[in-house]
Amino acid sequence: MAILCEFWWAKRRLALAAAVLIGLSFPVTWMHARDIQGNAVLEFVSALPIAGSVFLVFVAFNYTERDRRGRFSGFPVRTFTLPVSTTLLVTTPMVAGMVAIATVYLMASTMIFGYAIGVQSPLWPAILLASGMAGYQAILWSLAPHRMIKLVVLGVGGAFHVSLGVALATIEGTWRSLLPAPLGSWSIDLLLLAALTPWCLGFYLGALAAVHSQRHGGMEANSRGTLRRLLEDLSDRLRPRRREPFRSAAAAQFWYEWRRCGCVLPWATFGVLVLIMAPAPFVGEIRAETTVVTLQWILLTPIALAFAVGKGFGKADFWSKDLTVSPFLATRPCGSGDLIRTKVLAALASAMLTWALVFVAAAMWLGHWCDLSSMVKWVTMLGSKFSYERLWVAAGMITVLGVLFTWKLLVNGIYLGVAGERWRWHAHLSFVGALLLGFALLFGMLFAHHHPEEVRLFLIGRAPKLIWLCGALVLLKIWLAYRLWTGAVEREILSAGRAARYFAWWVGVTGCLVYGIWQILPYPVWIRNLLTLMALAFMPAVRLGVALHRLHSHRHA
Repeated sequence: MAILCEFWWAKRRLALAAAVLIGLSFPVTWMHARDIQGNAVLEFVSALPIAGSVFLVFVAFNYTERDRRGRFSGFPVRTFTLPVSTTLLVTTPMVAGMVAIATVYLMASTMIFGYAIGVQSPLWPAILLASGMAGYQAILWSLAPHRMIKLVVLGVGGAFHVSLGVALATIEGTWRSLLPAPLGSWSIDLLLLAALTPWCLGFYLGALAAVHSQRHGGMEANSRGTLRRLLEDLSDRLRPRRREPFRSAAAAQFWYEWRRCGCVLPWATFGVLVLIMAPAPFVGEIRAETTVVTLQWILLTPIALAFAVGKGFGKADFWSKDLTVSPFLATRPCGSGDLIRTKVLAALASAMLTWALVFVAAAMWLGHWCDLSSMVKWVTMLGSKFSYERLWVAAGMITVLGVLFTWKLLVNGIYLGVAGERWRWHAHLSFVGALLLGFALLFGMLFAHHHPEEVRLFLIGRAPKLIWLCGALVLLKIWLAYRLWTGAVEREILSAGRAARYFAWWVGVTGCLVYGIWQILPYPVWIRNLLTLMALAFMPAVRLGVALHRLHSHRHA
């Protein structure tokens, strides 16, 4: 009970946020129940609060050590001195997490889908989420010293549970015909519970063994010590090594940033791609429809992972829960501008390597095991409407945009991560979540009450005002960026040459985006002009300028 009370006191804000999210969503869905029923888009939008509350529960049950220096991220060391058994230490948070995630899902789905919309939601997602919670906590505690391996395993495990959920949702109405007669009489909830119980038991026993070893000094000269040495050797090999002297302090700092956080996104993407593509050699040729859907998920993987990794990438130390700049970084023989520059370059290298990995893996997967008939028809249809030169320009622009958007997601949080103020960090995360949910609800309700043609005419009628508003915001951004960067040069945070080089990079990338938009979309004019203004605001300038000043002030406080 004491452990649960301590846990509740530390995570009460996240629990309150989940309750508020569900409570605010219920009256909205209840008032629009008739519009939501039978509308796939609105049903998806209605499920977003459920997904948000589930995500908050996963964040809350990240029950790991809160060491300020980030030296240890496994089971909380402070609990090892409590007069209780290791079994109770492990069982309490794991069972509480499984019960909490299942309860939150059932309450949210029952309120939103059951009472508000009048649609009965299935029970099996709660069982799948409980299994995911057990695996999530077991991986955090068992693979704490092996950070790269932990990220890969978390990515693979998360992708496995998502894929299993999508597969069950797809065959939910026809699954009885796929099973032999004795199992056909079982419910899908009972079958999933029977299948995942040994899985959860294995997670529990693995976590129990790992925490018991951590509590008693680790695994040394025994069979488990051999496994630990193998894991440590593999973890060391996954990290980049350097044996030659560095040319400068900035080069050493770039290597440090790459080793600490730059290689996180490529390895996480690699783990997800392995899970998606590994079954292909064993199932024969993949159907054309499945190929198109799977390729979409493959191309969205770097962006989705960059959104999550970027929240930690912006911090001074990716692996630490503390937002302050450590003395090790504060006393480095580099200026504050060099520290921001190396982090930005590491993010760019990470985005480029990740997309190169995606393209190579996708090309091998498509060329060997997939039916490309649907994709060939689609390309042929586009070739009949547009010239192939324009298609090549569009393909190149989309590729560059994917890399730049991934890079932007990685560096967007730097100005918050280096400030050392936790309340700003949490406020930013809350604002981003509320903004995404608000846009989803807005567009969902807009398309629910109006025909797509009416929505198009509505947007066209308000296009001039929207373009003027975007133009004003772009001018404000340029003015703020000018003030921040010139101020950084005056305070000698950044040299004038470095500022000029980034300005040239900003102009070059923005010019390429504008050229691609004008080549691909010569009409309608209002969409082309709106996308042009969005291209001018795409490259980060204000946030990096704020990051320069905040890091300098934080470092010399």
